[in-house]
Parts: sequence; C-alpha cells; structure tokens
Amino acid sequence: MSFLLALTAARHKGMKTLLIDCDLRRPVIHKFFAMERAPGLSGILSRGLGMEDCIRKTAVETLDVITAGEATLHPAEVLDVEAIGRLVDEMKFYYDLILVDTVPPRTAGGGLYTS
Repeated sequence: MSFLLALTAARHKGMKTLLIDCDLRRPVIHKFFAMERAPGLSGILSRGLGMEDCIRKTAVETLDVITAGEATLHPAEVLDVEAIGRLVDEMKFYYDLILVDTVPPRTAGGGLYTS
C-alpha cells in the first residue's frame, strides 16, 4: 500500500517523496524497485551509516527509497522509534512527503515497533 501511495504522490502529484521500509523481518520495498536490501535502515540504526549512504534514487525522478537493509531475526532490537523520528525530522526539509512502510498490524508484534 505505501509503495502505491509513494508512486502516486511522486509520479502523478510531482511530490518529492521518500519511502522508508521499516519491515526488517520481511521487507518487500526493495523488490518493487529491483534493488538490493542493503545498505538501508538497519545499517543507519545499528551501524551508524549515514542517510546519504542509504537513500537511493528510483526510476521516478521525485521518488527516493531507504530499503530495510540487512536482515535481522530480532527487529525490535534494531528498530528505535526515537531514531526513526529523528530521521524523519531531518529528512522533512528535503521531501514533501515521507512514508514509512511498517510491519502489517496483524503479524506478531506488527505495528508496535514503530507506533
């Protein structure tokens, strides 16, 4: 759903859009854009990678993506709501719209990591 919203906002509304994949267990955003998972969000949160190293351009000029990054079996240990909030706060000066793709709410622990 967030993928389609990001694509619509960027392509049809011309909004400079950033899509962040926060589903570290079963990410899919990278597949929609035929990208590698890493570097990505898990690298920013756990290894201190810079956002400039993880923001990737897509074929849509006004749409950028931060993929989930390296796989982790324990995403709750990596995901830090405050750190993601700081990331969004920093990026809001560069983007019209920032979308965060999270774990589906009906999965185990879904929606709680970033709520």
